Amino acid sequence: MPLTDDSKNPAIRDRFGLDNPRAKELLRPPDEAVEAIRSGSRGFVLYAGRPEHGTEELVFTDHDDVGLWPPNETPRTLLVRSGSGTGYHQTYRNSGSVDNAHGKGELAGAGEIRAKNWYVVAPGSIHPSGGIYHQVQNPGIGTIREEHIPPELRPSNGASKGSSHGDPKPLEPDDIEDLGKDFDPDAVTNEWGATVQEARIVSKKLDHLLSTYNPGGSYPSTSEADMATVSMLLVWGFSEVDIADIMRACRPRVKLRDRDDYLTNTITNTALTRINPVDPDLGRIWIESAKENGGRPVFHEATLITLQNSMELLGGEATVSTIVNEGLIQWRGSKERSVMKRVRRALKCLERAGYVTSVDRGATIWYDDGFLDLDLPHNTRL
Repeated sequence: MPLTDDSKNPAIRDRFGLDNPRAKELLRPPDEAVEAIRSGSRGFVLYAGRPEHGTEELVFTDHDDVGLWPPNETPRTLLVRSGSGTGYHQTYRNSGSVDNAHGKGELAGAGEIRAKNWYVVAPGSIHPSGGIYHQVQNPGIGTIREEHIPPELRPSNGASKGSSHGDPKPLEPDDIEDLGKDFDPDAVTNEWGATVQEARIVSKKLDHLLSTYNPGGSYPSTSEADMATVSMLLVWGFSEVDIADIMRACRPRVKLRDRDDYLTNTITNTALTRINPVDPDLGRIWIESAKENGGRPVFHEATLITLQNSMELLGGEATVSTIVNEGLIQWRGSKERSVMKRVRRALKCLERAGYVTSVDRGATIWYDDGFLDLDLPHNTRL
């Protein structure tokens, strides 16, 4: 699948889903793709687990943070370095036991397992920074099995783990009634007073899910995108009953308005999975700081994850400089001064929320004050 002209996203992004006939028209056979790259094309993506793409046996391991999950911890295979210079992905044959998963727990932010309907950028493609995705080693395509993958990078068993926000109350049919024409989703607030619009300011993922059927074809089906939307609303502290109204008012899907049974099942089934909600104090500062910054988030969840990991490695006290030099913060082609500014902004917000404290001793030293014990909402990662 070709890239867009100005990003590392597939050409179908925000246009139509992967199963749409127009998406199939964009596909190129391997020999044409190779020739296009040689002729200066921006490049292509490969979707895993798609028989009509010829990738039904392929699975990719995506290593975003090699400090947490280095590529050499899985069997040798084709290894590609990102055009950004900060990450890697590997290509394997799927033994049949490997499925999609995000890193969680100690490996939150480390990477993903991309086994079905999830893509990586092909070698030879051009990153927006100008870097080239390129092969590092190619001993042939190896096979990967579930036992090769750390438990933190395997699919969660939501039914066994339960929900961290409490047992969901089953919805009754009367809870999901026809919406009035004057229903305003921003008249509904979450458990700590934030509106839907405020949550959308700092969560691009939630904003996209409430705006389009299946953002960029990121989900295997539109029903799974519905569940992802419910999950994000639960992460942001909205009640199951309010989510029913929000889904029907905001998400552009007729089925959500015409099928009460479908909407009820989607909400109750999603609520049974493990949800790691945004901490109220953190959420308030996240939103307040974005408003103060002209509607742009001052920090993203990926920054919080790596900042938390860095502070832990440094014993709970550090300067901005030592945090940046620890090497876990992703630079993404930025200059050191810009990265330090990003870290400093996040720390100041955490201090306002009461999770770190600072002391000026020539250089400002930041001390953990509960941040290391904070459960971050990893599935809000953008």
